[in-house]
Amino acid sequence: MSFQDPISDMLTIIRNGQISNKKNVIVYFSKLKNSILDVLKYNNFISDTNIKKINNNKFIEIYLKYINNIPYINKLKRISKPSLRIFSKNKDINKFKIEYGFLVVSTSKGIMLDTDLRKNNLGGEIMFFIS
Repeated sequence: MSFQDPISDMLTIIRNGQISNKKNVIVYFSKLKNSILDVLKYNNFISDTNIKKINNNKFIEIYLKYINNIPYINKLKRISKPSLRIFSKNKDINKFKIEYGFLVVSTSKGIMLDTDLRKNNLGGEIMFFIS
């Protein structure tokens, strides 16, 4: 596991967990990951999260969501990376959409989906695409 980009690692763990039909996956805890997972849980992309402490290390247990044994998340694609940060204004946000789905964006008001950006007239770092 690479610690250079923990968000990409978390997305890969979620993607691989859903491909192998796992009920839950575990990632290392960070406040940023927890905020991202709260947004995904609020928007029904994952079922639930649970913070665990094992041997003085904190982990987040992510309960994945399926509908008729088909993964609820079809696509996860990292856009902004540590080597190349991608920022966008509110009016330019649509050019980063790959297909039908949502962008998860880090703003000065916290992590939110692109639909919330339009309501609040905000811009920020485009973290990843989810559908």
